[in-house]
Amino acid sequence: GKYPAEQKELLDFLRKTKIPGVVFLSGDRHFTELLARREPGLYPLYELTSSPLTSGPAQPKDEEKNNPARVPGTWVVGVRNFSLLEVSGKEGERVLTLRTLDANGKELWRRDIKASELK
Repeated sequence: GKYPAEQKELLDFLRKTKIPGVVFLSGDRHFTELLARREPGLYPLYELTSSPLTSGPAQPKDEEKNNPARVPGTWVVGVRNFSLLEVSGKEGERVLTLRTLDANGKELWRRDIKASELK
């Protein structure tokens, strides 16, 4: 969001080339969330932010608390955690499973994204 020209260039590239299956991964925000961004001419663009596991959790800024792109139930604040990604299913029916677990391995949330959603 801090680089709108570069962001526009990337989104235009994805539209032009019609690359399927793009999912963004990020971290170092000291909280976890899954975003689903809706852009004209594109499938939902998911972004998984996962952190922290070893550093102390931080409280997000007020403007981050009500992000309309956030997938409900995926915001983890104040808890050390990590995320796992698993791809399963046969060709043409692949599923990306995203899971976030606390530092003790307890699952906090899980979401399945079908490959067919990312075309």
